[in-house]
Amino acid sequence: MRLNKIKLAGFKSFVDPTSISFPSSLVGVVGPNGCGKSNVIDAVRWVMGESSATRLRGDSITDVIFNGSSSRKPIGLASVELLFDNSETTLEGQYAKYSEISIRREVSRDGISNYYLNGARCRRKDITGVFLGTGLGPRSYSIIEQGMISRMIEAKPEEMRVFLEEAAGISKYKERRKETSNRIKRTKENLSRLMDVLDEVEKQIKHLDRQAKTAERYGQYKNQERRAAADLLALQAKELQDKKNLAATDLAEKKISLESAIADQRRLEASLENARMGQLEKTDDFNAVQSRYYKIGSEISRLEQSIEHAKELFARQQKDLEQAIHGADEITDHIEQDESEIEQLEEKLCELIPGLEQARYREKLSLTSLHEAEDALSEWQKKWNHHQGKYNETQQLKTVEMTRLEQIESRLQVFSDRRNKIESIKDNANLNEIKEYHEEISKKELEKRQQKDVIENQLQDINENILKLRDKNQKIATLVDERYSTLQDSNSKLASLDALQKAALGEGDKSIKSWLEFTGLSKNQKVANKLKVKGSWDKAVETVLGDYLQAVCVTDINPISLMVSKLKNGTVTLLGDQVNDKDLLPPTNSLAEKVSGAPEEIFNILSNVLVADTIEQATKIIKSQKGNISVITIDGVWLSQNWLRVSREKDSKASVLAREQQLRELKSDTREMQARYSSAHKLLQNNKAQLTSLEDQREKLQHNSTSILNEYSEISADLQSVKYKLEQAVLRKSALEEEFRDLDNERSLAEKQLTDSQLVHNKASDLLEQLNIEKVNFEERYETLLQELKRVREQADEDRNNVQDIAIQFESRKSSKQSVTSNLERMKSQLDQLQKRKFEIQDQLNLSQSPLSCNKSDLKKLLNNRLKIESELANSRKLVEEAENKFRNLDQSRLQIDQTVELSRSKVNEVAEALSLENLLPMSAKKL
Repeated sequence: MRLNKIKLAGFKSFVDPTSISFPSSLVGVVGPNGCGKSNVIDAVRWVMGESSATRLRGDSITDVIFNGSSSRKPIGLASVELLFDNSETTLEGQYAKYSEISIRREVSRDGISNYYLNGARCRRKDITGVFLGTGLGPRSYSIIEQGMISRMIEAKPEEMRVFLEEAAGISKYKERRKETSNRIKRTKENLSRLMDVLDEVEKQIKHLDRQAKTAERYGQYKNQERRAAADLLALQAKELQDKKNLAATDLAEKKISLESAIADQRRLEASLENARMGQLEKTDDFNAVQSRYYKIGSEISRLEQSIEHAKELFARQQKDLEQAIHGADEITDHIEQDESEIEQLEEKLCELIPGLEQARYREKLSLTSLHEAEDALSEWQKKWNHHQGKYNETQQLKTVEMTRLEQIESRLQVFSDRRNKIESIKDNANLNEIKEYHEEISKKELEKRQQKDVIENQLQDINENILKLRDKNQKIATLVDERYSTLQDSNSKLASLDALQKAALGEGDKSIKSWLEFTGLSKNQKVANKLKVKGSWDKAVETVLGDYLQAVCVTDINPISLMVSKLKNGTVTLLGDQVNDKDLLPPTNSLAEKVSGAPEEIFNILSNVLVADTIEQATKIIKSQKGNISVITIDGVWLSQNWLRVSREKDSKASVLAREQQLRELKSDTREMQARYSSAHKLLQNNKAQLTSLEDQREKLQHNSTSILNEYSEISADLQSVKYKLEQAVLRKSALEEEFRDLDNERSLAEKQLTDSQLVHNKASDLLEQLNIEKVNFEERYETLLQELKRVREQADEDRNNVQDIAIQFESRKSSKQSVTSNLERMKSQLDQLQKRKFEIQDQLNLSQSPLSCNKSDLKKLLNNRLKIESELANSRKLVEEAENKFRNLDQSRLQIDQTVELSRSKVNEVAEALSLENLLPMSAKKL
């Protein structure tokens, strides 16, 4: 089974539909990094059922779908299809008829995978099941990835066994066995659960039976309870009827008392309402007086607060005026000090300006000298770099050529050693010996191959004979089983008929059976066993003979007659077994003509009975004959002139003589069946012995075949090894000769390269000596320039620091002047604000003197009014308290009357309820 083609669409880097063909058994996929080589084998593993995203170099299964790029949009579906060549019918079963197998897998963005086998939708399990035993699969040994060989070498025995089972093709059988075991296990579990459910159902049924019985008993008890309750209610109804009359009289008296109490209650409620109205009037007057009292109190509180606030405001304004005067004096002193300080700072600034300008001029000259020194040093650096680059190039060239000389000399030495070794190998070559050994091994291989073919032909013949013999044995075994089954059925029928016959002949009586055994007659035949009836006259014979059929045939009755006393129970008939039917001819048209083998006494009995086919014929015979004769028909009607006897059995098969005839025929058939069964069984045993002999021969041949095959395999391996050695020796010889010529050519070229490298090396050495002299001059010039630059830089630093110091002093004094100036302006502004504040406070003091005196006079008037209102409030409160006491007394009286009314009403209700219960209980009793 070989992979023919892969079709990819939307899978990883294969965004467009792509087909990759594999025309032969050896195909390579090559290309630069990132072109999708690994994606091809990922596609193969993915279609075969790989479910692990990490195995496909991704985080999830949807990562195999093309996710878009800078120029292409993402797509929503990935599809890969594999086409396999099955022309050699590697796949068996239902797929053996297909020469090509198509397997396709699709996955969408929602992560759902669909599998298709030859265009039909299937499961992942179906895909893996197709490749079981073929070596193909997502993680099988047919896909050898990086590190797989090392894993196989380091694999444990259990892991190696998996590869070997897959290579041997038995993994599919193990998988089927595993599935079958799982199904058996699930079936057993289901059966176990079913048995548990059955046990539980049985328990529930028993429980429900008990509940049903309990419910039945409950119904019976409930009926008894209902009848007892009805009786009890009837008795109670009679008792309550007597009480009802007494309660009716009591109810009338209670109602009269209740109406009297209600009338008193109404009178008291009217008085209580009048008292409440008076109380409300007194309360309104009290509230009005109290409102005036609270109002004048709030006015007094307001005026007191206004006076207190005016006093606090006057004191605070006095304090603010003093603070404003003091602050103005302090600010005036600060202004005078700041003006003096500004004059001093202006004088110091005028002194610093000439020194600052002179220091800046010296700094400019120092910077010019510094730039000139730095330019000179930079020019020297350029020349030095050029010199150093040339020196390094020459030094590198010398080193390279030196290394090259060493390498060329080493190569020349290697060429020389290799040349000597090739000459030594050519001298020591044993090509002729290998050829001789090859001819010898070829002869042995031919002999072993002929022996192997002979044994294989013998094994093939024996296997064919074994198969034929097995088929023959299978057929014979089937025949033996059929004959054995037929024999068993016949034996069963024989035993059944024999038991019926014995029962009909009275052999079931134990006392008779023991007496016959005692007398030695248990094995003697009975009359029924001896008689042979012709045609269908067995019914007529049985009717005539009756119990004589159970008679035991004996040779001599006299000795046995002495043992009759031993028989305690039962009836036994003994007849002499002399048969005289050869000497005596039966009368014409008598029943004796219809039997044979009858004893003499039986023969005589049957001779006296004539036969007829129908009752009409029998009647005619009786009328035509004289004397006491009897006639019997074929269906068992026995008649004479003065009597008639008819015997009709319920069972049509109960005829003893007919059953005896069946027994004789069945025994004959059984003996024939036994003979046929024994013959077939013997033939089967002979064939089995012959099959065992053939299998032993095959085992010996297989053993010899294995031995010869191993020897043939060893010789074939040796032959292949010798062939390989011979081919390698020939190739080695030609390769050595070719290498010898190449070594001579390379040696000549290396010697020429050695001469050229020596010339270049010498020139580089001379140039290095000249550059070393120039290097010393450059280093001396560098020291001079470096000293001059250091001096100029120090002078420039000194001049710059001097300028910075003077500039700092100038800026510091200038900043101080600006700070003092701004402070002076702020002080003047604060002084103006304080002057304005002082005038404002003086005006406020003048305005706050007049309202204070007015408020004090108004407060005095309000205090006098409050004293008058307090007297009125006390009188009003006294009147309200009197009204409340009167109302409280009336209310208590009302409560007492309400209690009396409620008590009377409750008594009336109790009596009424008692009467209603008395009316209800008899009705309930009637219903019950």
